Amino acid sequence: DGIRDVERSRGLGDVYKRQDATFTTGSLPADMPPMEATVSVPEKMAPGITLFNSMWWGGIPDESCTWESPEDVGWVIGVDEAGEVVWYYRSDLQITDVSTTVRGTLLLSMHEVLIREIDLLGNTESEQGTLVAPEYNPTDFAGTPYAGPDTVPVDIDSSHHELYELPNGNRLTLSTEIIELDPEAAEGLCEGEVDQDGEPIPDPEAVVGDVVVELTPEGEVVQEWPMSDVFDPLERQGSDPVSY
Repeated sequence: DGIRDVERSRGLGDVYKRQDATFTTGSLPADMPPMEATVSVPEKMAPGITLFNSMWWGGIPDESCTWESPEDVGWVIGVDEAGEVVWYYRSDLQITDVSTTVRGTLLLSMHEVLIREIDLLGNTESEQGTLVAPEYNPTDFAGTPYAGPDTVPVDIDSSHHELYELPNGNRLTLSTEIIELDPEAAEGLCEGEVDQDGEPIPDPEAVVGDVVVELTPEGEVVQEWPMSDVFDPLERQGSDPVSY
């Protein structure tokens, strides 16, 4: 059994109402990623629940040592000071970041295409879709659309790995941009590099760069800071071309 405080608001200016909800939990899902706490020092921890996102990376060996990839799902998991799971949220999309808001809700970066706000009961409060969701790649491999009828479009390419609510109520996230390269300047950039089949890797025509973006809760882009203004992609390439 457990008791949790639940806060809901129907709009700006409304008074938050708090009530206790008592519930009996079932067993943890069988496909939840396995975890084990090896160190626990409560007196050195901040009070409350520790939240983190989790997703499968690579395959899972079965009894015959054959690697099989699990279903592409995402998790937000909350553990207490002993590392015991006390709360979780499961999604059909990978979750690359989670953060809290002053309203007691959670902001989730979903599969690098959606920004979703949920309450502690798992209800979706709002959802924003980057250009990947409705335009560039609107469905997953099974043909299921990323964006729903209530998804608010946002004029940025993606949202990945970092998502926070700022003190002014706006949101800060990482997006991406395609940076076209001068062929002459890029000549020889991948010299000597080969792919997994041993074939030479050609010099790139473009690279993907990160962009820090500030958004309003309604999806309006307030400010953008391209990392290409700070780092020259020809001098600081980042990812290993053999691996990526």
